[in-house]
Amino acid sequence: METECTTVTSFVLEQKKKYPGATGELTAIKACAAAVRKAGIAKFIGSIFGIWKKPDNVDKPVDCILQSGEHLRCSGYAVYGSACMLVLATQEGVNGYAKYWDKATTEYVHSKKFPEVGKEKPFANRYVGSMVADVHRTLMYGGVLSGGASSNGQHSILKIQPQHIHQRSPVFLDYKEEIEKIEKLYQQYPRHTWTHE
Repeated sequence: METECTTVTSFVLEQKKKYPGATGELTAIKACAAAVRKAGIAKFIGSIFGIWKKPDNVDKPVDCILQSGEHLRCSGYAVYGSACMLVLATQEGVNGYAKYWDKATTEYVHSKKFPEVGKEKPFANRYVGSMVADVHRTLMYGGVLSGGASSNGQHSILKIQPQHIHQRSPVFLDYKEEIEKIEKLYQQYPRHTWTHE
């Protein structure tokens, strides 16, 4: 297991500069990104965190950070990649919150894992859902996409005109024929049509 830890202290300090009058009582202390690695490729990615109450009479931000776990208000972790989930522990108990795939993506993955008998071979779900890790895996260990294409479910990602710096978009990378199947599913199930509805 390989773990890289960083603190969110710089973020908190940056926010304090933006809002100098803010006197928040809670401080987020640590966020750690961890990846279990097999043959150099990330298989599982997540972050852990803890939130403590700001101690009374604290002058330096570092003093908000250096507290024992006995003073935790809540803590948890987030898992992201092919599955996304937040697990939060408080004095009231532990709760998990999942991010579900939309209906079009769910139906496509299901059709690939469980195809009609005799039509095609089932796909293995060997990807983690992290674009960089998945593309790197394909480049390092094979899987050249001849006639490859990309899509956000509606059109090529190359046609997206960004509206702001942190804009997000779904990204599908596969053979052209598979991308066409995904886009047809998005015509049938528009974005934000969820599986659980």
